[in-house]
Amino acid sequence: MVENVRRLLFLGVVLVLACPLLRAQSSKLAEQSNQARELMASGKFEQAIPIYLELVKAVPGNAGLITNLGLAYHMAGHEQEAVTQLTHALKLDPHNIPAHFYLGYAYLSLGKPEKAIPHLEVALRADPSDPNVRGNLAEALFAVRRFREAAVQFEELAKVAPANPQVWYRLGLCYQELSQESFDELQRIATGSSYWLALVADSRAKAMQLSSAFYLYRQALAKDPKLRGVRAALAALYQKSGHPDWAKTEEQREEKLGNPNCAVEPHECAFRAGRFQELAGLAGKTPAIYYWRTKAYQKLAVEALAHLFQLPDSPQLHELLGRINMDERQFTVAVKEWQKAYDLSGKNPAIGRQLVLALFQVQNFPEAQQLLKALLQQSPEDPDLNYMYGFTLLSMKQPKEAAHYLEISLKGDPENLAAHSTLAQAYLAMGESQLAIPHLKAALPTDRDGSLHYQLARAYQASGQPQLARAMLQQYQQMHNAHQEEQQTLQKEVQITAPGPG
Repeated sequence: MVENVRRLLFLGVVLVLACPLLRAQSSKLAEQSNQARELMASGKFEQAIPIYLELVKAVPGNAGLITNLGLAYHMAGHEQEAVTQLTHALKLDPHNIPAHFYLGYAYLSLGKPEKAIPHLEVALRADPSDPNVRGNLAEALFAVRRFREAAVQFEELAKVAPANPQVWYRLGLCYQELSQESFDELQRIATGSSYWLALVADSRAKAMQLSSAFYLYRQALAKDPKLRGVRAALAALYQKSGHPDWAKTEEQREEKLGNPNCAVEPHECAFRAGRFQELAGLAGKTPAIYYWRTKAYQKLAVEALAHLFQLPDSPQLHELLGRINMDERQFTVAVKEWQKAYDLSGKNPAIGRQLVLALFQVQNFPEAQQLLKALLQQSPEDPDLNYMYGFTLLSMKQPKEAAHYLEISLKGDPENLAAHSTLAQAYLAMGESQLAIPHLKAALPTDRDGSLHYQLARAYQASGQPQLARAMLQQYQQMHNAHQEEQQTLQKEVQITAPGPG
């Protein structure tokens, strides 16, 4: 979000701070200072560093010179050295606003947003009108998942930079995350309530899981027949599944509920009137408040993201389309959108990871391998990238090579149960049952249908541990039978049937 021109203008203000003092001390020092300024202005940051080092040595304890040295390091990409110098400058002059800003930005560049935030807050208080400072603070808050505070900053940025797609995209994502946080609280205190059921049904309908959504909507109505919007959602579901006559019945039932009494149903009235910020700011911890807060943030997210369609083509637009198509399980289209976002962004690594996940969905492992290879060159120790690369190699029937990367992944993140499971599969494919056992055991909490228990039983048997194999096989049979019964029951429950009485 930082613009180079803006950075250099800010830099120009900073670099004159030490000049009067230097001119008073020595014409040679002043000449060196001017030379360094010219190098910085022309983008020759590396060449400016040794000059500033000499100046700092010649005039020790000068906060302005130390700040300039820190800026030179920062602009040259030597962020850790920049942090050292700018921290020193702030010890000498705690009110040095440029040092605060660039120290915050250096910390952001180092992937330490939590350390960046206090310095960026100081810089913003000094100049609330600077979108550069506000943008960096917003990004730092977003990175540490302080979404409510980040949303406030992005809202302000949207007023002064309405043509910036990154602002609207980040704002929309903030609202989505706040909606999820609100839903998580509802789930914590009222799982199974009509509110909870209706929201889960909405998410299933969005993902085109129509049978599951149908079942959940019916469950919500069974608990609260007067919950507004549910019958309309059922009608939409009937339309999508090819039952317009059933849809008509539910539409008529929704209409019979009439208009809400705003004295009794103020939240419903606020929602219908589009007062989403009001609902998002509701105080209280009741299921009803969490329900309306969740829905309000969903609407705010849609409104923010809709701005992307009104702006010129951008990586953010294709990121959004990629997410939408992933949610709707249109994976082939999602791959195309993530590829466009990746190319337009100059091959942003974060977008590259999302493209890999989309490629997994269409089982295009060769392309995923090539992309992951490039991403790993930038971050060779990254646990997630090593896991994905190992998963890709195993999917391409290369278990020995896969095991190498999966081991690296687990070294960096020993708690990744998916990596344990995948490494176990690699070892089993290599005939290394003994090596697979500890990883199968670690991954057992992820087993939903008994398949991992079965594999562990076979591994025990192959490694000469028949008693453990029998015990594990017994657990597998119990889990498998229970899973089969659950699936059969669920299939009956989620069948889309005609509206019942009511």
